[in-house]
Amino acid sequence: MNVQRGEIVLTTTFSHYEISLLLFALAIVYSGGFSRDWPDIRLLGVLNRIALCYLFAGLIFCFFRLKGMLAICASLLIGYWVLMSFVPFPDVRPAPGSLRTIVKETGFTNVDLRTIEKETGYTNVAQLNLTSTNVVKGVFVKGVNLANYLDQKYLPGKKWDGTWDPEGFLSTLPAIATCLLGVLAGFLFREQAEAGPVDHMAVVGLQRRDDL
Repeated sequence: MNVQRGEIVLTTTFSHYEISLLLFALAIVYSGGFSRDWPDIRLLGVLNRIALCYLFAGLIFCFFRLKGMLAICASLLIGYWVLMSFVPFPDVRPAPGSLRTIVKETGFTNVDLRTIEKETGYTNVAQLNLTSTNVVKGVFVKGVNLANYLDQKYLPGKKWDGTWDPEGFLSTLPAIATCLLGVLAGFLFREQAEAGPVDHMAVVGLQRRDDL
């Protein structure tokens, strides 16, 4: 029985690899493929992210039970929050400012959109001061946060927003967690279906849509 289950998992794993690779390749083609010269090719985008999330969520589904998936999902979300909130990174803006300056200028209330444009209006990584020694943390301004810094520093190719990408490296972690939530919803739906009619679930979904 264990051998049979192992063969099923192995087959499913290869299938996940193949589908994810195909989706990722299609994403590259959709973004212009190799008809454009490097580095004007976007390596990470929406379809690319779907491919990555499908791959990792599928592998987690194959190798972990429900409690394990719950733990991984929570770890991804909490870990992302910890990284974004507490890991220091260089303020790579041409004119770096302290954390207080960033919050004051682009604070989370009464935000001045012109200030945000000023802070994030760079269109080329060459415009940034990647050797900056001014370090900040817990900043969530677009273009000036840990996830964007990792894209600016390490993500090659074209970036959607000039110097960073909304589908970049670090922000893929909570996206995988979101995909796992869909898997967990599937478990819930299956259990409800085995227990009886699931019409009430559709009603709840419609009510939530109306609330939004």
